[in-house]
Amino acid sequence: MSTAWTGSGDSAASGRGGVAPAAPARLRCGPAGRGRGYWATLAAIGAVGGVLSGLFAIGGGILMVPLLIWRAHLGQRQAAATSLVAVIPAAAVSSATYLAHGDVSIAGAALVAPGAVAGAVVGPLEQLIKVILETAGTRS
Repeated sequence: MSTAWTGSGDSAASGRGGVAPAAPARLRCGPAGRGRGYWATLAAIGAVGGVLSGLFAIGGGILMVPLLIWRAHLGQRQAAATSLVAVIPAAAVSSATYLAHGDVSIAGAALVAPGAVAGAVVGPLEQLIKVILETAGTRS
C-alpha cells in the first residue's frame, strides 16, 4: 500500500509486479534533497490551479496533475492525490464566492453531492481491496 509521497514513483507497488511492500515507506512531507526552485515550482502550480478554479469553476486538477507529473516529477497517483488535497482550499473559497453572488443552486448541489461523494469513496476502495487481496495472496 502506498503512503503519501514515497518518492517519484507512481505508487509503492509500481515496478514490483503489483505486489505491495510488507511495510509502508516512511511518511514524509516531500522529497528530500529538493532546492528552493522545486518548492517555487509547487507554489506556481498551486497558483495556476487556484486561478483556474476561480475563473472557470473547475478544481484546477485538470492542469495541476500534468504539471505535478512533468515539473515536480511525481507519479500519476501521487500527482492526483496531491492535487485533490491542494484543491480543497481553492474550492472552498471559490464556492463561497459563487454562493455569495447567488450563483449556486443549493437544491442542485444537494442532489449532486451524494453521488460525487459515493464515487469518491468507491475509487479508492477498489484500490484498497485490490491491495488487500494481492497482499493476502502473497502470504498464503
